[in-house]
Amino acid sequence: MIKLNDLKNDFEFTDIELFRSLNLPTGASLMIERERRVIHSICRLHRPLRILEIGVAYGGGSAVILNAISDMPNSKLISIDVGDYEITGHIVNELMPGNKQWQLYKGKDPVEILDDINENYDLLIIDSMHLHPVETLNFLAAFPFLNRGAIVIIHDISMHAQSFANGNIAPQLLYSAIVADKLLIKRKSRNDFVNIGVLQINEDTPKYISNLFQVLNVNWYCPPHNYFKLKEFVLKHYDENCNILFDMAIDYAVRNELNPACLGLDIAEFYKKAFRDFSIKWQNTLFTDTVSSLSSYKRLVLYGGGQFCHHILMHLNLSTDKNVCMPDEIWDINATEIININGVPVITPKFDDLLIPNEYGVIITIGDYSVCEDIERKFLSIGFTNYVII
Repeated sequence: MIKLNDLKNDFEFTDIELFRSLNLPTGASLMIERERRVIHSICRLHRPLRILEIGVAYGGGSAVILNAISDMPNSKLISIDVGDYEITGHIVNELMPGNKQWQLYKGKDPVEILDDINENYDLLIIDSMHLHPVETLNFLAAFPFLNRGAIVIIHDISMHAQSFANGNIAPQLLYSAIVADKLLIKRKSRNDFVNIGVLQINEDTPKYISNLFQVLNVNWYCPPHNYFKLKEFVLKHYDENCNILFDMAIDYAVRNELNPACLGLDIAEFYKKAFRDFSIKWQNTLFTDTVSSLSSYKRLVLYGGGQFCHHILMHLNLSTDKNVCMPDEIWDINATEIININGVPVITPKFDDLLIPNEYGVIITIGDYSVCEDIERKFLSIGFTNYVII
């Protein structure tokens, strides 16, 4: 067992050759390499006997963990995902068929099965739905089974600050509310969003577990998967004060955000509803406000036709704000391969046209900040300042 406070800055390169021996297919993991290195290195240094993973998706993260513990025959990974889909965890089945250190539970919420599994864990990894309160409820489900000194890794703690993902604040809410020893992972640059949180359970964590129940009073964006089982679980594992706070949170959520009929919907249906509600709630925030800020210019341009561009167009289509208009053009260096996106023409960048006074307002919609900065330097070199980086 390790102590987080003793880790050196380069801990994430522990047994790096073993890490590199895992050949994940492109797109197999939703984590960048640095985040996968952190998980790999924590496994190598902490040497956990039992690992609980909540949120599996394709199974890229599961494969990283299993690779890291491949020479620890007594260690075991238990993975839970509320989605019961053929693709859930399929990366492990492709790369490590029949792996005996892995047990996957699909179509179940942690509160529905952790009592029956009845294991105690040295490492917990949470990377599930980032809409509040899902991940706080995930942690509360796992906490009664965590050993003292257990390490908890929470992915996407800065996702809410990155462009289109502004509603996904659940990971940061959870990470901030837990009283524990926390590892400071240093930023590598101004544009480095450290997106993974690592903490270690200590003697103060159970004393202040009610903090997590207070967090449940923050507006809910989706209902619990199984309210009745959740209530039963909280009654069994938490004290009277925590149960009072839990009941208050449920009453508040139902009265102010949720239709009681939503409680108990299966994952596919409640995710659809959650995403629809999320879209409506946030449609007049980042994207629409940004577009409105450039409405005085004759032509609105989105620079970059990738993922961020598609999310902006989706939110603008949902907007009921009469002051918000669709962009006139999308600029992309691959314009010869793309004719239009959602009906908006895609053309190659026209830097010379930017010299026309008050003609263009540009929103840079590219996820790679180094590319954004290159474009920004190009704009400034010709005296163009009517742009926003989103």
